[in-house]
Amino acid sequence: MGIDLVAGGKSKRTKRTAPRSDDIYLKLLVKLYRFLVRRTGSNFNAVVLRRLFMSKVNKPPISLSRLIRYMSAKDDKIAVVVGTVTDDVRVHEIPCLKVTALRFTETARARIEKAGGECLTFDQLALRAPLGQNTVLLRGPKNSREAVKHFGKAPGVPHSHTKPYVRSKGRKFEKARASGRPSPMTEPPQTISPMIQPPEPQPRARKANPDVVAKACDASQLKDICVLVLEHQDISEVNDLKQATFVAIMTASAGAVTTSNMIKTVRKKRHNQAADGIEEVTLVNCAMNYVSLVKMLSEASSALMNGPESDVMVGVKAAMTMAETCDKSIVDGRDNPIVDQVVKMNERVR
Repeated sequence: MGIDLVAGGKSKRTKRTAPRSDDIYLKLLVKLYRFLVRRTGSNFNAVVLRRLFMSKVNKPPISLSRLIRYMSAKDDKIAVVVGTVTDDVRVHEIPCLKVTALRFTETARARIEKAGGECLTFDQLALRAPLGQNTVLLRGPKNSREAVKHFGKAPGVPHSHTKPYVRSKGRKFEKARASGRPSPMTEPPQTISPMIQPPEPQPRARKANPDVVAKACDASQLKDICVLVLEHQDISEVNDLKQATFVAIMTASAGAVTTSNMIKTVRKKRHNQAADGIEEVTLVNCAMNYVSLVKMLSEASSALMNGPESDVMVGVKAAMTMAETCDKSIVDGRDNPIVDQVVKMNERVR
């Protein structure tokens, strides 16, 4: 048989009507504010009494910095916190505050009193403001606990910001993977049409100073080619005589490397043998001359940057001698188109 429930089995009230703590001082405060609620009917006293009943989780601490922020422009009022007031080392200047709380940390109490403020208890507050006049009732952030960070959706599911219960983050620690929507890392990258993002405009190169170019090419045997090469350089590279000389040496070195590579390439072809009007050994010697020429130009450029000017001229003249030697060695094969190309490169290098 069943049991007949009283009044049809209504739910019992679950709110607290008394604190569960055995602290006798807290019970004395509850007794005091029960009396004030009963005799004054003040809503402020009713809120304080209800908060005195609450658990420790629902009585979060509040920091000095938060107190200062909430009590700005309220110098004549008393801050009331049913909880603990803690210090904040990030705050350097503390105004004069009147604060009532269940507990103060030692450093927080010392800093408030040093600034000329007061740290009151709730029995002192009952004497000063039995109706809660000129008070500001404050609470600390209730959801700033470490435990609250683990509440919510399961870690790893879409749109979840819940902190997982793991020892640490890293390769050697557990890391869950949610099912459902794939991770952005596994999705194929979206191709963007080049028409949507136009290329960045390149800065226009300005021509070099003609006076500097003419002065740099005075010592050249072929001034026209020298001027033609330097005039097409960016003005940021050729703005004085030293830089113009350096660009000229580097251009000649690049031309010598190109000529040497060209000779090595044509030697491998069948139609460029001794029957074409030029000996194979001559081409080999000419290619070696260009290797030496590149080394001499490199030494000349180093001397231009760090050494005396006399070393620069020695290197340049030796390089010109190498180019002329190559030109004279292949003069017998001028009917060969390969020889014509080598001669033209010789002229450009000189």
